[in-house]
Amino acid sequence: MSSLFSRRLLSLSLLTVLAPVGNAEELHATNTDPELQQPPPAASYGVDCSFPIHSDYEANSCGDLLGDRQKFYEDLIAGCRAKYAYRCDQTEEDRILQLRHQPQSLLNYTTHGFAKIRAPERLFRILKNHWERNKDKQGYEEKWPKGHTYVNHWEHKTTYYNLGEPELGGGLDLAELVSDLAQPIIEEWTGQELRPTSLYGIRVYHKGSILAPHVDRNPLISSAIVNVASDPDMEEDWPLEVYDRDGKAVNISMSPGDMVLYESGTVIHGRPFPLKGKYYANTFIHFEPTGRTLEDVDEEDNYYDSPENPAAYEGDVRLPPYMIAGSEAATRYSISNHWGWELDGSQFEEEFDDSEEDDEDSEDEDEDESMEEESMIERKEAAHDSSSPSCLSNTDPALAPAECQSELESSMKTATA
Repeated sequence: MSSLFSRRLLSLSLLTVLAPVGNAEELHATNTDPELQQPPPAASYGVDCSFPIHSDYEANSCGDLLGDRQKFYEDLIAGCRAKYAYRCDQTEEDRILQLRHQPQSLLNYTTHGFAKIRAPERLFRILKNHWERNKDKQGYEEKWPKGHTYVNHWEHKTTYYNLGEPELGGGLDLAELVSDLAQPIIEEWTGQELRPTSLYGIRVYHKGSILAPHVDRNPLISSAIVNVASDPDMEEDWPLEVYDRDGKAVNISMSPGDMVLYESGTVIHGRPFPLKGKYYANTFIHFEPTGRTLEDVDEEDNYYDSPENPAAYEGDVRLPPYMIAGSEAATRYSISNHWGWELDGSQFEEEFDDSEEDDEDSEDEDEDESMEEESMIERKEAAHDSSSPSCLSNTDPALAPAECQSELESSMKTATA
């Protein structure tokens, strides 16, 4: 164990493990109900300690508690500037501005803003099978915009294995199924009816990678991360750093099969310490609230146009139901989205018809599900247009720069990954 990591553990007290509250650790091993999961303990530091979050180019709010993070950050940005010059500073200004204004511009739907559970067995099996089929192939290199600083791609490339790619044994049906399996879990956690907005992955981070703290761009609001695989011989853990409602850092350890639910539009999250392992593979599943609670769904089919729907406007532009009128985010939204928010449409063009009954005790159904997944894998879907610019093809929508947002939002209804 490295000396710096030892200092982090000693200084921050159980920084990267779940708090042993009652039988929380036992529950964690088998439970998929986020309400039964105890959040890890908050660390003893807040923003601008591990990485600049609210302060421009400053990561020194806690002295040397985590080592010389200011020097780490300055060296990181210097490396970016050496390749992309002023573009790096533009991205950082945008990232900081978004962190300052967006969290208070959107509604919160849960108490803590995040929860760690075990992914449903079927969901994890699908992702794991896709990984095992393709891990020895050369993944697609992610095409990050020039000067993009959320990932240190100028030093350490990230790759991905698209779930919607027929050549990798995937396809639209498989991508839909993954989203369909995750959706009811996040809906139950938030209490909101959701619609899919993005499915991204499997992304693979490589040794030395970092992920700058950030919040996801609209319409990626209610989300999940599934850890699909990681190097079993990592020198140290690579926790997801999130910030709780009190502004304190919480570091969440993940192992294959773990699923972190998080309100990605309001909860600051990242992995600001370099990965000390060969690989770390995640899938990201994103949704946005429709404006209806789960109780509303059966009671009012046309809630979007119902008088009970408290639709908010910024000028003449209808805002998404999770955005607060008069906020900084609302102002930006009204400028870049003249057509306003609409309820119709979703990420996927086609609707997956899964007529099987859910029965965890049925061995026959488990066998049918496996055959169904293999059938989807064997089917070859027509390849999607790959000639799009980088902000629409292999760039994670959650991390896309501001100049890509109008194109991304208009493409969300048909994008598959």
